Amino acid sequence: MKGVTPQKLQACPHCGYLVNSAGTFDGEDFAPLPGDITMCIECTGFCIFAEDMTLRKLTPDEFVELDVDARTQLLEGRRRMKEIKRLHPKDDDADTSPGA
Repeated sequence: MKGVTPQKLQACPHCGYLVNSAGTFDGEDFAPLPGDITMCIECTGFCIFAEDMTLRKLTPDEFVELDVDARTQLLEGRRRMKEIKRLHPKDDDADTSPGA
């Protein structure tokens, strides 16, 4: 799928959702690098790729230090994801989150 890059399977540091890819809302090709910021599609928590490409929580101080455009993009992405989830609620019988 265009705009989605497979990643090492790991748990979101916010909610534990198993993450195995990174992508963009606009379908642009994306290959994350250490220091890049992403958002969990399950909980919409902001994460940052560490040097070893594991995810860790983006701290509030790190968020505030981002430029205005980056913060705006993250918040708009969160709003869009929440809207998608509201319009397309997941089927509880098809839950693929950890422990399901």
